[in-house]
Amino acid sequence: MNNTSNYNLNKPESTDNYNVTDQNENMDTIDTQMKANAEAIDAHLSDYTLQIPYELTAGAVNTYAVTLTPAPEAYVEGMALAIKIHVDNTGASVINVNALGAKTIKKPNGNDVSAGNLKVGSIYTLRYNGTNFILQGSDAAGDAIPGDVLSGKTFSNDEGEQTGTMPNRGAHNITPGTSPILIPGGYHNGDGQVASLGGDAAAANVLSGKTFSSDVAGRAEAGAMANRAGHVAAQSTAVDGSILRFRPEAGYYPGDVGNSVSAYDANFIAGNILNGISIFGKNGTLIPGAVLNSIQSGVCYLDGSYGKDVTITSVDRSKAFLVFSYQTPVASPATSLVRGSLSSDDTISFRTGAIDPIDVHVVWQVLEFTSRVSVQYGTGYIPAGTSAGSETISPVDTSRTFVIATFSTGETSPDYYFNSFTQNWITGASSDTLLLQRLPASSGVTVHYDFFVVEFE
Repeated sequence: MNNTSNYNLNKPESTDNYNVTDQNENMDTIDTQMKANAEAIDAHLSDYTLQIPYELTAGAVNTYAVTLTPAPEAYVEGMALAIKIHVDNTGASVINVNALGAKTIKKPNGNDVSAGNLKVGSIYTLRYNGTNFILQGSDAAGDAIPGDVLSGKTFSNDEGEQTGTMPNRGAHNITPGTSPILIPGGYHNGDGQVASLGGDAAAANVLSGKTFSSDVAGRAEAGAMANRAGHVAAQSTAVDGSILRFRPEAGYYPGDVGNSVSAYDANFIAGNILNGISIFGKNGTLIPGAVLNSIQSGVCYLDGSYGKDVTITSVDRSKAFLVFSYQTPVASPATSLVRGSLSSDDTISFRTGAIDPIDVHVVWQVLEFTSRVSVQYGTGYIPAGTSAGSETISPVDTSRTFVIATFSTGETSPDYYFNSFTQNWITGASSDTLLLQRLPASSGVTVHYDFFVVEFE
């Protein structure tokens, strides 16, 4: 402390002039000076803009209080405090000095202190700016939080020094799938990749109205394939053996019950398909008659011979039979009997049983069918003394079958003129027996015969 007084405490040079009065005056001067000094010291101690008092805070969380000595009369701009915090703050906080009223504690940037900015046991310096107490020496600012900073790295924000928690993802790769893929939070070093879409589909390969993605077309492209829903006419048809092939229009076919590829043909009707036959699910109703393939005819002269063969165009004997008529100038009936058969596919054989050869004029026809007719044929004889001969045949429907039989005998006696067929029966439990009967019922004459059993389906 400087002493502004000119008072000299040194002893006067001349003791001769020194006296008690002078001494008393000197003591008064000293006392006055000391009082002035004490007042100056008190004033200095009361000026909290010039010195910084130190106190431990009291009060509740976020509501701090201190008591200074000497007590300030009022808050003044520039007023300073050094405080030791007794409890951590949890948010914006105030301080009340000697019950002069609570004032907000602010950061240098003007923001309220955040939770944890004032920590128990730590000492902070504050100065009053006329409105609030400003935290001194705080250079931490910002709104970053640990999740914003890479894990293991430290930083400072309004709450002080912090350690980052952001995961380090490094080179993270993603392969697209059928649903969105979450990109994990954290730090990516820039070397990661999102895989290509994959696939080689183009717009023409994908149904119109649908979108798709591929390496060829890109992402979410529109398909251009025609939708052939419903019944679509075929471009063409082709027959491959028993297979009917349809050539469809290009495009997409849903394949449901309302979808088909079709071709129209006016001739594809049940009436053109045989009854009992189904073609592509259509049941036929056609019941045709027998189909005649050919008729061969001619005239044959037996000119004094016992028989004669006639060559014809080859036929299927299972579907052909012979009919003929004849006449002779000879008066004896017995010698005029003629029988005929298809002895081979291309030969007609006529035979007569006359003892003496005679001239016989034969007019014949061979009828051959292609379908719905079956013919059984054969030759045989009825021995002398018996009334009938029989032939075993394949079973037939007698309601659709007729028999042609011809015969001959070598006897000339008038008694045997009537040795002719009177009945040609198809009998048996399964209609499998052809019975050939003659009159008279029993005689001494052998009768030879040829027959055709013709059945229509």
